[in-house]
Amino acid sequence: MGRLKSRLGALGRELALHLALPRRRAGTPSVLFFPSQGTDDGAARLRAYAMARELTALGWRTAVCPKHLGLAARRRLVRRFAPDLAVMQTARHPLNRPHLFPGLRVVIDLDDADYIDPVSAEPLVRALQDSVGAIAGSRSVARFCRRYTAPVTVVWTGTPPSADAPPAQQGRPPVVTWAASSPVGSPHEVALLAQVLDRLAQRGVDLRFRVYSDDGSEGYRAMMARLVPAGMPCETRAFMGYEAFLGSLDDVAVGLAPLVDLDGFSGGKSFGKVLAYIDRGVPVVTQPVVDHPLFFRHGENGLIVDTVDEWADAIVVLLADAAKRDGIAAVARADLRTRLSTEAAARLTDRFLRALLP
Repeated sequence: MGRLKSRLGALGRELALHLALPRRRAGTPSVLFFPSQGTDDGAARLRAYAMARELTALGWRTAVCPKHLGLAARRRLVRRFAPDLAVMQTARHPLNRPHLFPGLRVVIDLDDADYIDPVSAEPLVRALQDSVGAIAGSRSVARFCRRYTAPVTVVWTGTPPSADAPPAQQGRPPVVTWAASSPVGSPHEVALLAQVLDRLAQRGVDLRFRVYSDDGSEGYRAMMARLVPAGMPCETRAFMGYEAFLGSLDDVAVGLAPLVDLDGFSGGKSFGKVLAYIDRGVPVVTQPVVDHPLFFRHGENGLIVDTVDEWADAIVVLLADAAKRDGIAAVARADLRTRLSTEAAARLTDRFLRALLP
């Protein structure tokens, strides 16, 4: 009986999905998104669900396939929606495989260096080979994609700017944060920031250091012990939803975005948590690596540094001058609207997909 109820529930959800599909309209292009995860995942939320909404505003008929649908249900959805194109977001989902959908013109969307992991690389390469093109989240990811498919374009992950303006920097406490989604899995970045924080401690700089994604594990505590010098005030934040994360940045003075392991996963990064920093008026300190120099202009919309001393100097300069923090943050937020918003990303995606229409 329990199995029957579960099956009926699944069929009911599938029926509701089909009934909600937009009607076909002559001359209107259509695209079906296959995200790798649900809306709780940042990449899926921004590069699939939000992208579908933005493309609808640009004249597309769009739909998103929920991650829980099995192969048979996905094939029924493809038949019912009959899209001109499909966008499969990475090959992390076991059914994001173009060869499972004969006749479907599939574009692969890849915003991370999944190819570094041998287990992920094999299905990803096959998916790219079976695709009609790819959308990459950065130049380094695009270079990989071009080995196996064409055409390939770069579309940075964008975010919808918050409707409310962030609070001014004047009056914010001297909180410096590193909002990595997996700090324990970023040992090279931990090693760099440990040196930077040690320099700041030697100078007696008044600050509180904040790290996110605290899972309560022994590994996390060991990472914090390596990262933060003895006696430096520090705090951690547990995993939280994106809206809560944005709100938590409203008392932050400086946001750090180190990328060190360029031969590993860091080499495929684009902006990640930097989007949230900018959205909530937090000036960013980062490095001249990956695509960051294409967006950040040193001293205007962020600070670009290289050596440990440059990192420490940049943090000191920003903590000492709230007006400077506000000025840099304001320029970065304006640039986000034109270059790192979901609307900006959709314009690029729209142009690329239209060129692939049958």
